[in-house]
Amino acid sequence: GTTALLDYLILHPLIKGHQGIHFFDENFDRGLNWYMKQMPLTNENVLTIEKSPSYFVTPLTPKRLHDFSTNVKLILIVRNPIDRTVSDYLHCLNHTPWKALKT
Repeated sequence: GTTALLDYLILHPLIKGHQGIHFFDENFDRGLNWYMKQMPLTNENVLTIEKSPSYFVTPLTPKRLHDFSTNVKLILIVRNPIDRTVSDYLHCLNHTPWKALKT
């Protein structure tokens, strides 16, 4: 999914990225300076990308992105809904604080 895409893209020497900042949905109140500090240092010759899958389903995100830059390019990965549900379920199982309680 999105993690694999980011992992493959950043193999290219002129692409830098960050995963899961969620600035335009969950962390917008932290401000643009906070967002920029999360991103890798680059120059005008390097493509900088961010991966936050929830941007597609968060109502305020489109306007925030547009206000930030009208040159933003979006990549949307569409998957079989059942495969996506299973993937999300497994992700939640492996990334929740209560995981240690299952042992």
